[in-house]
Amino acid sequence: MQPFKIPGLRQYVIRSGVFVIGLLLMILFAACSGVTSSTTTSGTVTKITGTIVSVNPAQHTVVLNVNGQQITVGGLTDQEVQTLLTQIGKTSTVQVSGSGNSVTIDPSSTPEVDTTPGSGETPSAGETPTPNQPTTSFHAGGISFIGPVKSINSTSLVMSAPNGQTYTLAINPQTDLSAYNGSLPTVGSSVNMDAAINPDGSFTATILKPAQAGDPDLNNIAYIGITTSAVGTDRVLHFAVGTKSYTYTIPTTAELGDFNGNAQAIGNNLSVKVKVQYPGNTVVSVGNNSGS
Repeated sequence: MQPFKIPGLRQYVIRSGVFVIGLLLMILFAACSGVTSSTTTSGTVTKITGTIVSVNPAQHTVVLNVNGQQITVGGLTDQEVQTLLTQIGKTSTVQVSGSGNSVTIDPSSTPEVDTTPGSGETPSAGETPTPNQPTTSFHAGGISFIGPVKSINSTSLVMSAPNGQTYTLAINPQTDLSAYNGSLPTVGSSVNMDAAINPDGSFTATILKPAQAGDPDLNNIAYIGITTSAVGTDRVLHFAVGTKSYTYTIPTTAELGDFNGNAQAIGNNLSVKVKVQYPGNTVVSVGNNSGS
């Protein structure tokens, strides 16, 4: 893994008045084994290593997961927000120094980031995305699920998926908002969304509509991708969405109508829609994308 430097982070000082103050940072960081501190002539320098969980463009905040503990840093600039949106789900080491009521993000730090394009999500137990495994080409696809809106503005929204993961989705003029009469969903509302994956691994919302009570897909995530091998007697399904690979075992209860109920009829290089139910990470159905 090659070191990756987050561009544009040039000594931005988060002014007093934001909710993160130097003293609280030092107390919080001391409790995290992924954080180390040292003293220099310019003050205390703290090195944070964690996974970027989410970025809130509306509030200009970022959440990092440090060994299971979430740290929220506020007061980000627009440029920092846009940069960090591309790093969600990746591990980064960032150097932070602060005193009093201000915090400085120091560009001399060298974030260590998986440079393979990611999808803005962190895998859960039962599914096996392998972003470090080389792929020969981009696999078109997307994702659909129903979940609450954590934050939203005119260009992006952050949603929680049924598996507990957080996704950041871009909003553009092509996003279908007709169910909201052209307006945007509100924070906290439950949204049924479809999103397409972009070549850089990010997602763009294609359809946003209010969730309906009792929807049978309430606890499902639907992945649209390309199979990377045929399913054998072990009933193991391998498919890719964007540049990420996924592996699931197909249970005998899964709906396979497009394949006449035969898992082994699922061949290589097919466009499929795979529904997975949470909790349990259980494949509900596998269908031809064109006919599902």
